[in-house]
Amino acid sequence: MEAKNPCFVHSANAEESSEVLKTVETEENLLSYTFTFGTKIYAPFFQAKMAFQDDKMNFGFSGFNGSLYTMFPYKVMCGMLSPGGSLSKLNNLQLSGGTSPFSSGTAEVSGLNASLPGITNFSRPVSIFAQTGFQKKNVPFSGQLSCFYSPEEQITALSSYVCYTIKKDFVIKGSATVGQFPYSENSSSSWTVKEPYYYEGTHLCSLFQLSLALHKLFWSFSTGLYETPFGTLEQALRTDLKLPAGHFTFYASGFYNPNNSLLTSADKKIKDCFQIKTGLKYKCAAALKQPVFFSSGANVLINADTSGTEHPVKINAGLQLLTSLTTVSLSSSLHYVLDTTIPDTPAFNFKDVSFQLKNNWNLKKLSPCLSFSTTLTPNADFSDFTKKFSFRLSTTITKNSKKTVLVPKVSAYTGFSHTIKANPVRASILSSQTSSESQTSSSSLSIPSSSKITAGCTTSLTIKSFTCTFRFSADVDI
Repeated sequence: MEAKNPCFVHSANAEESSEVLKTVETEENLLSYTFTFGTKIYAPFFQAKMAFQDDKMNFGFSGFNGSLYTMFPYKVMCGMLSPGGSLSKLNNLQLSGGTSPFSSGTAEVSGLNASLPGITNFSRPVSIFAQTGFQKKNVPFSGQLSCFYSPEEQITALSSYVCYTIKKDFVIKGSATVGQFPYSENSSSSWTVKEPYYYEGTHLCSLFQLSLALHKLFWSFSTGLYETPFGTLEQALRTDLKLPAGHFTFYASGFYNPNNSLLTSADKKIKDCFQIKTGLKYKCAAALKQPVFFSSGANVLINADTSGTEHPVKINAGLQLLTSLTTVSLSSSLHYVLDTTIPDTPAFNFKDVSFQLKNNWNLKKLSPCLSFSTTLTPNADFSDFTKKFSFRLSTTITKNSKKTVLVPKVSAYTGFSHTIKANPVRASILSSQTSSESQTSSSSLSIPSSSKITAGCTTSLTIKSFTCTFRFSADVDI
């Protein structure tokens, strides 16, 4: 067995960590594995994370007021931070293409936020985040002011967030986010491309959000404004609605971009499109001694290309059983493309279908999870399918006792995936049975396949505010 491209990693993440990554290749399979050691330090008003990997390093520090002066909470962070909240929505205001039939995917109003770097995240540059606000018990008004600054990325963003509770079941929220973001040179432009050429630079982007929660009704509206490299403003719109009624919950979301190539704050281009997602969930309880809940859901996502002829459609459906000890769910997802090249006779082109079975257990000290999924994708002439099967088993063991200051936790997982690729020439081979040559080639035809095994174990020991973590993971390509 020959070692190939060994890589040794030492890291630390507020979980200070040391990681060893090795890759071993044989004639038939490829084995890669990692080993990580980490510590986490958390104080009442301070948190720090640090990581090292070869010549790379990441770090992050956070200071906050904790339980002091709760009427004016504040947070200051510095390091290789990952921004989120309203900035994530500003980067991509489109609807989520997830396959869960039990999630509505409606967007909540929020302001800017940020998080410290993880154990394996070395891609973020150094940035600063600060947040302050106002909140007081029995006062209907609360608010936040946040700012994020990344000098290397040339990003400066500010946000304000307000929440006004008129009654217990009547809440209005609003948020405004504005910032300066970089974009790269449009090097793909040419005389034959409609989009004009422009140099790299920065542009102004903003996001305004408003939501209304009245009893069980929820409605939100978002609008994004993006400055083009030529100084004009382009707009994208999104709205979300959720309405529970008895055992049913109806939800719908819409996104509209009338611009040919909208340049977002993440330097990504979005084609002109209209998206709509609508679904229905049902949940009821069984009259038994132990609480048992049954739920089902279905939704459809339509992505209409307003200047094209191909419109992807995704349909999700599923059943779920919930008890105090276990959750069992079965879901499926169908993906096809509506082709309107000929408007009078639109064609439905099937892309793929997938099924997933998942079982979670919530025991006193043990939380196992079992999942199985399969995906079928046809080839060009629908004579065969690419078949992908995956299996995963994970468990978490926790021992938490007030009699000891040492709290151990062990998480382990193992998985197996197998892919059988579709044969693109199978139809032509089956149709050419006139010669013995073709018969011989068809009989000796082998369909390519691949398999992968994954496994890992994470052990953590917590002593008061100090956590020590050991992690091992391995992948084998067969």
